[in-house]
Amino acid sequence: MSQNSLIVFTGPMFSGKTLALVNAGLRASYAQQEVQAFIPVAGLRNKKGRSGPPPKIIFTRIKTQNGEEAYIDFPVTAVSSLEELEDQIRHTSARAILSRTKVATFLFDEVQFLQQEAIPIIERMLDGEYARSITTRIFASGLDMDAWKKPFSVTLEMIARANEVYKFSAVCFSCGADAIFTQKIAGSANQRVEAGDSDIYEARCRQCHIIPE
Repeated sequence: MSQNSLIVFTGPMFSGKTLALVNAGLRASYAQQEVQAFIPVAGLRNKKGRSGPPPKIIFTRIKTQNGEEAYIDFPVTAVSSLEELEDQIRHTSARAILSRTKVATFLFDEVQFLQQEAIPIIERMLDGEYARSITTRIFASGLDMDAWKKPFSVTLEMIARANEVYKFSAVCFSCGADAIFTQKIAGSANQRVEAGDSDIYEARCRQCHIIPE
């Protein structure tokens, strides 16, 4: 049996992190593994870029922040509590025990919105405490820094525990250079974590990025 693993996709907004996450899920689904995706409710965006959809949803296709559409064939659950998250992990692990591949693949999107208390859950997943007779594979994507260039602690905790880390870059909205920062152009001036899209954020390179006042 393969070892449990954690792979992290990180970088600024509009860098393709979610698309990489979806592709990992599709590969796992094609390999007949049990796949379950999660997104914090706070990380959901409606058509105007604000959070607000119901707490449980199933997507058939999603539009990533760089405008690409990705079709998926696995469940995506918007979680609002750690209890709900653990319950879904147990259910998916139980299905994996009965499956042919004995592999459960979990996808976590927008991890910067997760509570700090979610880290022990990730630890227990990697330690096999939810199901020791299967292989647990975790893929996580999220911002590494906010618009003030301050690291997100949950993302850093994930990176510290990861088997592999992929740092993505975007295209600077101002000059077209490689962008590794997220610029806040609208929304709340003092709100560090605010769900939004290109109506609130842009990708910027080091020279073009400006710390919000």
